[in-house]
Amino acid sequence: MRNPEEELAFAKSMEAQYELIKVAFESGNEETFDQAILEVEQARSSLKKGILDMIQDD
Repeated sequence: MRNPEEELAFAKSMEAQYELIKVAFESGNEETFDQAILEVEQARSSLKKGILDMIQDD
């Protein structure tokens, strides 16, 4: 699990998101791939909703 600053950076970095998905895909493990997709979706959703910004402001 990332700290809020790392999560914000990850949510803003399509390159980091792509790398996570790429590594998961290359593993050949469907569960790992599903987890990577969900992690990216959650980070992007939190960014869009402003949740990560609220956490960082504390």
